[in-house]
Amino acid sequence: MAEKQEATPAQTAVAAVVVVIGAGVLMAWCSGGGEDRQAHRGDARVLCMDHVRDQLRDPGSAEFSGWGDSETAVDEDNGTFEVRGWVDADNALGGTERHYYTCVADHQDDGEYTLEITRFD
Repeated sequence: MAEKQEATPAQTAVAAVVVVIGAGVLMAWCSGGGEDRQAHRGDARVLCMDHVRDQLRDPGSAEFSGWGDSETAVDEDNGTFEVRGWVDADNALGGTERHYYTCVADHQDDGEYTLEITRFD
């Protein structure tokens, strides 16, 4: 039967460093670039708002729902974001009208987005 040897302090330190580095790599891999995803989510929201604004009779009167209100952006884990919300804008009669919208922003490999409004009522 082999005799059990205790690890030296240097061996223990090396093992601890390996475990910490491994955990860091695993966490980075699992997070999937969360900061980039958040940045793209913000880009998609702004671009969709601009695209919706272009559909309005009076784009300068647009007041959009906020992040914490009815606005949501959903990452489909493939570079596609669905932005939903509402916008209040002046209508032809001088009153304010609320429109609900859904906009799909597809983040392309070249960094650009393709935009499509799938709901506007």
